[in-house]
Amino acid sequence: MHKEKVDNLKSDGLLDAFIDLKLQIIRKVIDYIKDDLPLNVNQVCEVEVEYDIATLIMKRIRVLIEDAASFFNVSRELNKFGMVEVKNTDSFNVTLNPNVA
Repeated sequence: MHKEKVDNLKSDGLLDAFIDLKLQIIRKVIDYIKDDLPLNVNQVCEVEVEYDIATLIMKRIRVLIEDAASFFNVSRELNKFGMVEVKNTDSFNVTLNPNVA
């Protein structure tokens, strides 16, 4: 599966752009959260990336540290381990907008 993805990116001339995009995301996230590490167990790091789907060039990135209860829309009540209870993450997904080019 991984080799197939790499081969497809390579044949489309996008492998270097994909690697560059991935490294940009990693750098931006680390730069944003490094001073807040370690994150509290009741926090999540949300990353939103907008990029050109044809070239894989990043247009925008947004990184936020959020309260887990707000992010998952669950009660702020802590369980016996001192964590917000997140029983179901079905509402958590990646949204791809094919209209963004």
